[in-house]
Amino acid sequence: MTKNEKARGHAVKIIGWGVEKRTNVSYWLIANTWGSHWGEHGHFKMVRGENHLGIEQNVIAGLLPSNVSATYDNYYQIDESA
Repeated sequence: MTKNEKARGHAVKIIGWGVEKRTNVSYWLIANTWGSHWGEHGHFKMVRGENHLGIEQNVIAGLLPSNVSATYDNYYQIDESA
C-alpha cells in the first residue's frame, strides 16, 4: 500500500467451498459480518481460484495447538439440490 492509499477492510469468514453444478464454477462460501438479513441469509459465494478482492492472498487464520483434542457433535454441508 502506498502512502496515498487508505487502508480499507471488512472482515468475513470463509466457511466452505464448492462447485456450482449448473456452471461448474468453483466458489468460496463466505459468512459476512452484516447479519443474516444480508445476502443469502448472511452468506455469499465468491469465485475460487481467481483471488477476487485479495480473498486468497490476504487470509488470516487461527490454529489450535497440536496437543488439543477436539470432538464435534455437528457436521454441516451445503444442500446444492435446493
